[in-house]
Amino acid sequence: MSRFPDSNFETPEHMIRRIRRLNRVTIVELAERMGVSQDYIARLELGEINPTKEQIEVIQTFLS
Repeated sequence: MSRFPDSNFETPEHMIRRIRRLNRVTIVELAERMGVSQDYIARLELGEINPTKEQIEVIQTFLS
């Protein structure tokens, strides 16, 4: 049984990674734009940490 009832559900961390890759943005570029370390972005994309509201806004602006 799936962890999520809707098989079309995409977790925020997977969405960030997918959109970053679609836009051909590297972890280094995103980290620099957000003012965080590359490790932070990697941990964010793995779902180990959650971004702040301000960081979500930066991600949305940079990847849109």
